[in-house]
Amino acid sequence: MIMYVKDKKSNKWHWCENCSNYPTSYNVETRSTKPNSDLCDECKAKEKAGECRQ
Repeated sequence: MIMYVKDKKSNKWHWCENCSNYPTSYNVETRSTKPNSDLCDECKAKEKAGECRQ
């Protein structure tokens, strides 16, 4: 199952653990359903290229 995470101070959702902006702090929100907006462009590109590590 894909987990979407975002830093509470950010509005971008991430799902590729190898994204350079993937939140590593303990101050994160998580969800198991895909958000309708505010998806990380780098995560989208990594997923499209088959380089997304989840």
